[in-house]
Amino acid sequence: MNSISSTELIEELLSYDNEHLQSTLKGLLDCYGKTQEWLAKEAGTTPPTISRYISGKARPTLSILLKIANVLDVSVEFLCGITEGQSIDLQTKSPILDEMKKKEIAELEEIKRKITVQASETKRKEMADSLSETLTQIKDISDMENSLLNAIDKVTDIFFTKQVTSQ
Repeated sequence: MNSISSTELIEELLSYDNEHLQSTLKGLLDCYGKTQEWLAKEAGTTPPTISRYISGKARPTLSILLKIANVLDVSVEFLCGITEGQSIDLQTKSPILDEMKKKEIAELEEIKRKITVQASETKRKEMADSLSETLTQIKDISDMENSLLNAIDKVTDIFFTKQVTSQ
């Protein structure tokens, strides 16, 4: 890797190859399994802006290039194609990927928890509805039992009344 002065670096950055930036950004996002929306959020810009960088319709400012390089854990020189021979070593990026995976797993666990809570609430409502229906059926049975007992009492009264009058 060639060593270049700060002045040369600034000159190179001002005239970098936009096509290299486009393909490098797309390749890094693919490599990390991340979206343009994610990069925009992490770099403090908007998804349409990142899309314009990747499509070559716009060139990022130096400050945005620095933010993007920081988020993707590469040098600005690498992003712009200034340094030769530099490539992404997935072994050295492994901690970054692991951290990204941990965040994604945590997000998925939170989504799972929310779904479980919603499912539990739905299940509790179904159980409450079922219980309410069962209580209604028990009340109906109790009402029928009371009607039967009243009918038995009336039949018993009639039977005893006939018994008494026939003696």
